[in-house]
Amino acid sequence: MKLEEMTWEEVKKAAEQNTTMIIPSGGLAGYGLHLPLGTNVMIVYELALKVAEETNVVVAPPLWYGYEYSTDNFVEVTLWPDHFKEYVYWLVRSLVNKGFKKFILFYGALHNISPLNYCAQKIVEKFPKTKVAVVGWWQLVQKTLMKLFPGEIGHHAESSETSLMLVLRPELCRVDKIKDEMPEIVLFYDLYPRPPQCSTSSGVDGKPSLASKEKGEKLVKEIVDKMKRMIENELVLESDFYK
Repeated sequence: MKLEEMTWEEVKKAAEQNTTMIIPSGGLAGYGLHLPLGTNVMIVYELALKVAEETNVVVAPPLWYGYEYSTDNFVEVTLWPDHFKEYVYWLVRSLVNKGFKKFILFYGALHNISPLNYCAQKIVEKFPKTKVAVVGWWQLVQKTLMKLFPGEIGHHAESSETSLMLVLRPELCRVDKIKDEMPEIVLFYDLYPRPPQCSTSSGVDGKPSLASKEKGEKLVKEIVDKMKRMIENELVLESDFYK
């Protein structure tokens, strides 16, 4: 169910039934020449809607604006982290006041993890009966990513995101403009400001040429299946990464 398409009576009933609320979020940023600015939001929103087709959840309208590391090259549209975390906190708090107690903050942009974790901890401290999971889609399929894309070392507009978009929003993929590119310097930590050598000319960081619709379909199925299990088990899902 999409929250914005429900009547107030249906929303009230969903809250009374202790229905889980999924809130997709990300940000607008350059995704190479082959993917749109809203890629990371589209991925988590479309995945959330597929989960809603198979289990009883409410999907909130996606949060298009989050924190993105801003550069001069790729049209990132960003909120300051303090503003983003307070925005999400008051949004979730409003839904708690309407009776919802279980939330999945489902994010597609890695930079948002700290603000979202802040929000989750603040919510459960203020409302002890609530439960909030903070989940990135790739956390659910880490082993599968390693198997499907063994030659991938990038992490932005790369093979997995391109594969997911080929399934979820294929009409927005400019496959003729796919370009593999890695920066001259790859850091294993955050550095501000980021040196120019840590960026590429296209905004791609990886090998989107490894992408395919078939690989995307495998990822979609596993992500949806694991989110269903999480929802059915009170938001607890044991990692299978080390098994």
